Amino acid sequence: MIDADKYATKWLDFVGELYSDIEDGKYKTDGKYHKNPLSDTDKESLRAQGVPDIFIDDIDE
Repeated sequence: MIDADKYATKWLDFVGELYSDIEDGKYKTDGKYHKNPLSDTDKESLRAQGVPDIFIDDIDE
């Protein structure tokens, strides 16, 4: 679970809506590989904070 005290309310609303749109299929893959530029340490830190994997993992579809 994301600790809401660490993030601005408007940012949480935006990311929540974006996540819902992605899960609902609003955005389609282009079939290309996209590497998330975050370091492994940054990715693990975000995971520990409850950020969904869809915003952390590489896209390889």
